[in-house]
Amino acid sequence: MSLFQCPVCKKQLVLQNKSYVCETGHQFDRAKAGYVNLLQSQSSKSKQHGDDAKMIQARTQFLNDGYYDVFREALKEIVTKYSANSLADVGCGEGWYAEPLLQQEKTVYGIDISKQAVTSAAKRNKKMMLAVASTAKLPLMDSAFDLAYSIFAPFSSDEVYRILKNNGHFVVVFPLEKQLWGLKSILYDKPYENEVVLPTYEGFELETLIRVEHTIHLTGQTTINNLLAMTPYYHRTPKHAIATLAALETLCTPIQFGFAIYKKNV
Repeated sequence: MSLFQCPVCKKQLVLQNKSYVCETGHQFDRAKAGYVNLLQSQSSKSKQHGDDAKMIQARTQFLNDGYYDVFREALKEIVTKYSANSLADVGCGEGWYAEPLLQQEKTVYGIDISKQAVTSAAKRNKKMMLAVASTAKLPLMDSAFDLAYSIFAPFSSDEVYRILKNNGHFVVVFPLEKQLWGLKSILYDKPYENEVVLPTYEGFELETLIRVEHTIHLTGQTTINNLLAMTPYYHRTPKHAIATLAALETLCTPIQFGFAIYKKNV
């Protein structure tokens, strides 16, 4: 039995041959790459859902170079601390953060609205259970997961509450005050620090905040451009600032993630 939920009738989906089928008879074919598309067409009229191929390629290359390894290790330590075995990656992207968790034989279900991202994740991680779907309507079974996490991705706290087991944990990862300060200092005349606000979510209690900080040194225009392309600054920065960045061959910047860990209240 899978932990996928039929997006139509909310019954459990079972993998039969090359399709996921529920007891009501709704059927969803499994793509050759290994994922299933559970995105209901009426949920969005946009042709492009989520990150596009260019952003995914840039992020994949940058993450593969190891610059954010410290953050991936922090997530693995949290999962180990809470003895979590069934995990939901809410907004999984190309599945890079799940890789060490799968190596520990954890069960990881990844949901992302971007078909390109999920396709990339399927190629990276054959063990990851993947679906194209909206994170606002997770196609996952009720009370099925020990832990869910969202890394710079939108989510519905009500949906996360629904899929977590009693006393399960939700990890929200977000940028701290000076995340990518070195990059912002080049792009903007008056860079501003990120505002750090720990929101409250109904049904959840904040247990702790873990700050993970490091400094990275980038070399080469390709790597610097990859970093820019995977950030929101790529579409917000004036052309003259982009030109300034394009003239650089090296870049040093602090990186800072906050890991807010919430516990589901029963």
